[in-house]
Amino acid sequence: MDPKELEDKAARLLHEARQMLETAKSENRNTTTDEDVRWKNLHDEAMRLRKLASQVEMQENAERQQIQRNEQRQRDLAQVQHRDASPALRATRYREAFDKWLRRGLSGLTMEQRQLINGGSRPLDSAEMSLFQAEQRFLGTGDGIAVSTYGGRLVPEDFQAELVQAMAQYNGILRNANSPGYPRIVTTGTGAALPWPTVDDTANVGELLAEESAAAELDVVMGQKTLNAYTYSSKIVRVQVQLLQDSAIPIGPMLQDLLAKRLGRITATHFTTGTGSSQPQGLGTGAPDSGIAVSAATGVAGGTDPAAYERLIDLQHTVDPDYRENSVWMFNDGILQKLRKLKDNTARNVMGPAMPPTLLNKPYVINQKMENDGTTGNTPIVYGDLSYFVVRMVKDMTLLRLEERYAEYLQVGFLMFMRADSEIVTAEASGGPITGLVMDA
Repeated sequence: MDPKELEDKAARLLHEARQMLETAKSENRNTTTDEDVRWKNLHDEAMRLRKLASQVEMQENAERQQIQRNEQRQRDLAQVQHRDASPALRATRYREAFDKWLRRGLSGLTMEQRQLINGGSRPLDSAEMSLFQAEQRFLGTGDGIAVSTYGGRLVPEDFQAELVQAMAQYNGILRNANSPGYPRIVTTGTGAALPWPTVDDTANVGELLAEESAAAELDVVMGQKTLNAYTYSSKIVRVQVQLLQDSAIPIGPMLQDLLAKRLGRITATHFTTGTGSSQPQGLGTGAPDSGIAVSAATGVAGGTDPAAYERLIDLQHTVDPDYRENSVWMFNDGILQKLRKLKDNTARNVMGPAMPPTLLNKPYVINQKMENDGTTGNTPIVYGDLSYFVVRMVKDMTLLRLEERYAEYLQVGFLMFMRADSEIVTAEASGGPITGLVMDA
């Protein structure tokens, strides 16, 4: 019985004994023999209950303190283990725990692995264990995924790096990223809006000063772009339990390949042709129109048309010379097929040798999400210093393991979330680092 309940019962007994005395006093008499016996029994029982309440309370306090001491020892041990381990060793331990979680879920981990995979140093209590083992669905929006609430796990850094590298096979924007002239990837620790300053100083020049003349003022035109963090999902990948139980099957690489295909393709679409409204701004969408007349009916290039060859030269010269040293072409494989057939005015192929692949002495990258020619308003070719096109990724990718949803099929579902955005971060509307060939009517 609860100590408070024991104390309350003892108080009621003492109140009854008091009432017996008050009754005898009001009747101006002494208590009877039976009343004396009753009064003593009430006091004895009340004292017994109070003693029992004190003993129960002492016992509960002692047990509570023991639990707290055990938890503190576990926290101290975990902290020592984390402190003594090098960053490389901690990363290896996390990767091992993550791979084991992929196969068996949280219940298949040791206490230390649970602490690692949960991102903390204390063990999970029974309520948390039940929460993490249950199937959870992603319900959050905005800046972040509630990892601990919805049962997701942050993927190890090497897993994420390998995943992004694999995504480049299905996303031409990410191919050769961060190389000179190619799109830039910026990784941030959070998904908060990322302001990116821009400067348009192309029309400003200095001055020649006469002796004892003051320098003139000329303000720099500053602007700002904002990179957000739009949430992408891989959709649910279903894997047979028997496959997860087979230790000979490399689950991590298999999942990386599946997730890379899905996330690579959807981000490739938006990084290339995204509208910039509630989704990333695509490179093709945001590239300023070069103003070179190319009709949709004629197409980009074909055969020995010298005008097509000259339009490509004109396109190169719409990029300011300051940016042309690291300039790169981008188009899809269908446009490449046409360009390979294109000849200059001396009947020589415009395309350079196969290795390295060049067009008019500049490298090119194939992006299958680039638009085709033949449609008015499409941008089939982009040229320039593409490092001014920034892809922003949030560092932490999250993977959910859904056990109960497909239990009757003996399957486990995996669902990955990533956050990203993209935009051309230059203030020049024309004559800047990037230009696009837009099809006319």
